[in-house]
Amino acid sequence: PDDLPAAIAGVVADTVTSVVVVKNGQATLAPIVNNAFFIELGVIPRDGPWDLEVQIRYLDGTNRVVAYPDPRPSNG
Repeated sequence: PDDLPAAIAGVVADTVTSVVVVKNGQATLAPIVNNAFFIELGVIPRDGPWDLEVQIRYLDGTNRVVAYPDPRPSNG
């Protein structure tokens, strides 16, 4: 197929207050249920842009940003 369905999931500590998934500049607040989150990213075309990060906020006000590299095979 020419397109790849994608999702991201994770388990977070009790000290995490929010998880925001940013895909190609569009931010989505991930619901946290029982210390876990899951977001469907939709279809990502093989030749489309890839910019994905997860922004994590903690009870003490600190933030952490985790960038995810493009998992698609190189076309060159």
